[in-house]
Amino acid sequence: VRAQFEAFKRTGLQLDHVNAHNHMHLHPTIFALILKVGREFNLRAIRIPHEPLMPSWRAAGNGFLPRFFVWVVLAPWTSLLKLRLRMAGIRTNDFVFGLHDSGHLTGRLVAGFLKQLPQGVTEIYFHPATRRCPEINDTMPDYEHEREFEALTNKDIKGLVATSGIQRVAFSEL
Repeated sequence: VRAQFEAFKRTGLQLDHVNAHNHMHLHPTIFALILKVGREFNLRAIRIPHEPLMPSWRAAGNGFLPRFFVWVVLAPWTSLLKLRLRMAGIRTNDFVFGLHDSGHLTGRLVAGFLKQLPQGVTEIYFHPATRRCPEINDTMPDYEHEREFEALTNKDIKGLVATSGIQRVAFSEL
């Protein structure tokens, strides 16, 4: 964990938030280490992948049982982690969308998410790319990176954000 923070510090970029591939930062040992070591590196925010069950299902229109199962398993744990973060003075998002549909966020699905946003800070996360390349596609062969890029740059999605009163923020602005 320390090596990751040190490697990031060498980039010269400002630390916006912390998360981990496959959400490994939710593991109790890793989470505790991130909190401990992160303070030395000005850690201010951590992503908690808590996808709201009903809004996610309504937006996608499919996959209720897998969404329900993950929600039942993760909701108590993510609630505890959010409490620990509040007590530590570390900011976090309230919700995420894309957990169940990772790699397959089409314009239609993103529009559905935007129409189902609960109150609070919600992150919709993507894995966009403008072209297929082995560095990305070999590790995520079923992901539709180009379609996710198209959803992110879709003029109708941009218009929906603009007219719905959604405020776009970075973790550093929480």
